[in-house]
Amino acid sequence: MAGIHLIDTISVNKIVWLRSLPEDELGPSNRMIEELETLQLDDGLAFEAITVSDRQEFLDTLASLARDAARGVKPFLHFDCHGSAADGLLLAPSGEHLSWSDLGEALRAINVETGNNLCCLFAACHALNYAKTLSISHAAPFFILIAPPGEISVGTLEERMPLFYRRLHQTKHVTDCYDEVLRADMTMIHAKGIFAKALAKYIRDYTGKKVADDRRGDLIPRWLEARGITSPTVKDRKMARDALKAALTPSQKTVDHFAGKFLIGREPGVTFEQVVLMAAGGKALQKK
Repeated sequence: MAGIHLIDTISVNKIVWLRSLPEDELGPSNRMIEELETLQLDDGLAFEAITVSDRQEFLDTLASLARDAARGVKPFLHFDCHGSAADGLLLAPSGEHLSWSDLGEALRAINVETGNNLCCLFAACHALNYAKTLSISHAAPFFILIAPPGEISVGTLEERMPLFYRRLHQTKHVTDCYDEVLRADMTMIHAKGIFAKALAKYIRDYTGKKVADDRRGDLIPRWLEARGITSPTVKDRKMARDALKAALTPSQKTVDHFAGKFLIGREPGVTFEQVVLMAAGGKALQKK
């Protein structure tokens, strides 16, 4: 499908506005949607507004978007609803919540189908808590996330959102538009940045000598059992210890292993040496 390139590594062919708001709060949302519908969008860039009322309908909608993604749709998802740091998205008029972790599972399915190309913008308070549910042992649920770290007013959203999408249509560059329009009120998170920071924390916290020795000690019985060794000799234990030491010592293979899972085939953007530098308190430059 045709579309636009938002940055060198992201393309989008549909903007999907997902909303779940009380009836008496639809006015600003309607005005924003009407303004987006009047944009002279490029050929191949569609726009759709979807209203959902409860948790199951929201999950069904996200599952449908995952099926669309498998057929080539590359959506930019806009979430127009209320959010709670503890409970996730509030869905009206049912009053149900969709937890951040359950939302992550649903979005992960979409992002996998797009090849880690999903952009999500949350016009929901506390939506940055969504990022706290992530693990680099699983596929990322987005490539780029834009969300407020705390509360955000309806007035700010009504002022900023149409401008953001107008500039996005004009420039085709999501990070530039974020810097220009949304940086003062929202935070942008990049999957490659999450990956680098999480891996640096893993190396810092779990690969020191004492921690590594303790981990090997815990894993030796499982390693032996997996190989059917029920009465291990000293030689067997040494073999297990040496094998686990090699497996648990971080290297470029560690970066490549977790990148393959979390980044869904995208290059990690950092080398092992850069991650070690970050773990030691330095900073590594991220390749976009």
